Amino acid sequence: MTKSIADDATHAIQVGDALLLRKLVRDEPSLVATPLLLHQAAVQSLECSEVLLDAGADALALDEWGNSPIVNAAGEGRVEILKALMSRGAPADGAVTAPSSPLMAAASEGHLEIARVLVEAGADLDRDSLKFPTTALSLAEELAPLKNTGQAEVARYLRSVGATKPWDYHRAEGFWDGAFGELTVLLVESCLGNVCAAPLHDEKTDNSRIVVRRTRHGWKTRFQTVFTSGLPSQGAACELAIPLTSKWPLHRRALGQAVFRCPIEFLVGAADRVLQGAEIRHGDVLTREHPVVAGLVWPGSFDQWLVVEHSSFVERRLELGDPDLPTVLLLVPHLEKKRLHPGEDAQLRADAKARIKWEKAAASGGKNNLVVPLCYTPTWRVVGAPPGTWY
Repeated sequence: MTKSIADDATHAIQVGDALLLRKLVRDEPSLVATPLLLHQAAVQSLECSEVLLDAGADALALDEWGNSPIVNAAGEGRVEILKALMSRGAPADGAVTAPSSPLMAAASEGHLEIARVLVEAGADLDRDSLKFPTTALSLAEELAPLKNTGQAEVARYLRSVGATKPWDYHRAEGFWDGAFGELTVLLVESCLGNVCAAPLHDEKTDNSRIVVRRTRHGWKTRFQTVFTSGLPSQGAACELAIPLTSKWPLHRRALGQAVFRCPIEFLVGAADRVLQGAEIRHGDVLTREHPVVAGLVWPGSFDQWLVVEHSSFVERRLELGDPDLPTVLLLVPHLEKKRLHPGEDAQLRADAKARIKWEKAAASGGKNNLVVPLCYTPTWRVVGAPPGTWY
C-alpha cells in the first residue's frame, strides 16, 4: 500500500466521501488493516465507518493511547457510529486494557444519549480509569461546573441507574465486612489513600473468608495495591499485599479473563496457605518452592519474592497505639539478576525497601522497585486475530 493511497483514504473520510473510500478499499484491501482509518471515521462519518467495517476493519483496533474506536465515537457524541461499532462486536466498555471507557468519554463531554445507549448495552457503571481514581460519574460531576455542556444531566442520569464514584465506600452495604478487615482498611487508607468499595474478590468457605481489595495511587506514584482484609481476624498472623502497576486492568470485565485475574488468584492462593498455618515474615525470600506460593501461577517471569513490611504501616501502628492493627506484608518481586539469599542479605534488602517512599515505588527495577512488572503497552490488534489476542 502506497502512502498516496492511504492519504486518499484519509481525505475521503475527512470529506465524508464513502463512495471514494469504498473504491479505494476495493482496489487496496490492505487499507482495512490500518486502525487509524477507522478511528478517524468513528468521529466523522457513519457511512465511511460502515465501509471500513463491511470490508473487515477491526472494531476493537487500538490507537496509540490504547483506546478503541468506540471511545472516540462516544466522546464525539456520534451515537449512530457507536451503535454500528457495537453491532460489529465492539463491547460497551471498550478494550479491557484501555485507560478509560466509552462511558467515561460520554460523561466527560456531556453526551446523555450516548450514556443511555451504553448503560442499556451493559456498560460497567463503576469501572474506573487506569490512570486516575475516577469513574464516569465522578468525571461528569467534576466537569459539570467547568464545561457546562451536559455533564450535569449525565451525572443525574448515572446516579439514577446506580453509578458511584470509585472510592465512595459509604454506598456499599457491609463495606467494612465487620470483623473481616475493618482495621486493615483503615490502616491501608491512612497510608495509601481511599480503598475501592467493591471487593475484587470475596470468597467464603466453611472455615475461612478471603477478601481482596484495592487502592489506586494516582499522579506521581502510578501504581495500585491489592491486599487481603480480614486474615488476622481468622487467626492468621498478617495480611498480604501486592503492589501492581496502575495500567494493570482490575475491573469487572478484565477480571473475567484469566490473564488479567492472575495477580488476584496468586494473592488468594498465598492467603489461603497463610490461613492454613504457613509462616511468612518481613525479610523472607519466597522461591517457587516456598510453602506459601508453591504450585501457584506467578504473575510475572521473576523467580523470587521479597517479603517487606513497609515502614509507613509500622509507623502508623505506633502513632495510633492500637495493638489490634494488623501487620501488612508486601510481596515485592526480586527483578535483579543476582539472586537473593535468605538471611542477612535478604533482611538488609527488605529493610531498605521498607523505607522507600511511595512516590518512588513504581520504578521499573532495581533498589526502588516494589511493583510487580505486569504492565504492557498493547499495540494495535492484528485484523482477524482471536478476541483477547494482543501483539
